[in-house]
This record gives sequence, structure tokens and C-alpha cells, in this order.
Amino acid sequence: MAEGLPLPQRWLDPFAFGARVLGGGEDPWANPPQMGPFLRELDRYLSLGPAQLHLAAALAAVSGGACDTAALAAHGSALRTALDAALESALGAGPRSALILGLPGPGTLAGTGDDDAIDDAALALANLVRAVFRPGLAAIALDEGEAAALDFLGPIRNLARHYAVPFVLRGPMSLVARSEDRSADLSYPHLSEEEVLACAPGEHAYAEIPADAEPDRVMGWAAALRG
Repeated sequence: MAEGLPLPQRWLDPFAFGARVLGGGEDPWANPPQMGPFLRELDRYLSLGPAQLHLAAALAAVSGGACDTAALAAHGSALRTALDAALESALGAGPRSALILGLPGPGTLAGTGDDDAIDDAALALANLVRAVFRPGLAAIALDEGEAAALDFLGPIRNLARHYAVPFVLRGPMSLVARSEDRSADLSYPHLSEEEVLACAPGEHAYAEIPADAEPDRVMGWAAALRG
């Protein structure tokens, strides 16, 4: 685990892969009340550490595929309902490992480098987190690709501190390097699966296992991470 936090240093996220292999390709967000059993089965299958509920995937599911500030505004009520159901299920009947709330960054959500648009997206994300956060969540993780957004993470970071959970930033190596003296409790560069496995002890790295990954390769990666 990373620096005493409930997070691995080498972090592979199997959610999309698990949906294909264990769920027959059906999006788990199509049935949020069954999120807990899905995550528990995925944990037993791979034992890759923390489970995640990705807000971006939930928003895409309730909006018909959109994941931006406009979709968040238009489908906020449905999104909160889906997140509430998924959180209740995951915290009540989910995996033994930590449960992380994953957010798209405000720059990613805004789809632009415009300061006002990013600020609006950051406030909308903070309001949503405030509405759905519940005890039992182990961290708030944010995936950002827009460097300008680093100046607008305060509302989300402050919520993490209020709830006494780590605030984790994930993104390209260049963005993560710029953020290390501010913004987050812990930062992870987005890398490939093989690059994550090759990281030296003490280095942090993150990758999402693609849905179409070969099961034998994924089992090999999981075994390598378990040591």
C-alpha cells in the first residue's frame, strides 16, 4: 500500500475488463443495485486491490454516452440516484478491499482549457461529491488531463479533507509531475499495464485494464502484482 494509505503503489484497475469477462459485456452501471456483488466477484477473481466507482462511467450510462458538464447538469438527478444505489450496494455487499470514488477532472469534464468552464465543472463535481459521499469510502481519486485544471481542484480537495480521506490525482506524467507540490495527497501517472508492472519499489503508477484484454494476460499481471 502507498505511504500508509489504502492504495497500492502499482495500481491496475480491472473494472472494464471485469464487466466483459464476468458480466458478459453488460455495463454494471445498467443495474447499480447489483454493483456490490459485481465488485465482490471481481475482487475474488483478480484480487487487484481497491475497487472503484467511476463517476464518468455512471454519467455516460444515465446520459446515453455523454460525459461533460452539460450532461452532468441535465442528468444530475439520475446520476445521484445511480451513485446512491451503487454505493449502498458496494459498501453493503461489495469487495473486502477499499472502495474508491473516481471522478473525471474538471478540465476533462469541461472539455476545454477555459478557466471559467473549468471552475464551473469543479464546483459541479464538488456539489455532486457532497451529495453522494458516505462513510466507508476510502479515497477520492480524480483523473485529469488538462494542466489548467490544477488551479481549480481546491473544492474537491477540501471535501476530501473534510471527509478525512485521501485526495488522489491521476493523469499524464507531465501533469502529475507539476502537481506534486500542491493539489493532492498522492499522485499517479497514467501508464500502460506493462509500465505499471515495471515500476520500481516506491514509484506510483496507474493503468486501466482494457475491456478487450486477454484473460490469461490479466491473470498474469495480477499474479505479478501479488508477488
